[in-house]
Amino acid sequence: MPAIRNSGKGPWARVAAIASSQLGLITIWQLRNAGVPDSTITESVALGRLLPVFHGVYSVGHGYLTIHARMLAATMACGEGSVVSHGTAAWLLGLREWRPEAIDVIAPVEAGRKIDGIRRRFVPPPVGREICRRNGVLLTGPARTIVDCAGI
Repeated sequence: MPAIRNSGKGPWARVAAIASSQLGLITIWQLRNAGVPDSTITESVALGRLLPVFHGVYSVGHGYLTIHARMLAATMACGEGSVVSHGTAAWLLGLREWRPEAIDVIAPVEAGRKIDGIRRRFVPPPVGREICRRNGVLLTGPARTIVDCAGI
């Protein structure tokens, strides 16, 4: 099969632009909104052009993910408004030496399904200054993270 060429136009150009702004990641909803049909998504997964990271989240064209990309993928899988929290946020902020195996995430109530590799935390969502960003990843800020960790 011939290689897909990115002419700078069409759905794959939109996919490339989206993924480049998200550490090489894209969601199934973003693929569909870019004009990529489900059959092409399935074929691209089979050919290794899209690599599943978490349910509904793909790495575009490569299998190497930085730790920050993996954490971003976890929040993308849990839905809009999700943030990295608790022990994982403490590690990202330098408040703890070891990184938890599962990624701690506070997600909206609607995103309550179980996803392997993600530990969903059922606490009130952070607001305003309780949220910060590190390397493209939304997470709870230092004060909120300390409070959240004190509760576990």
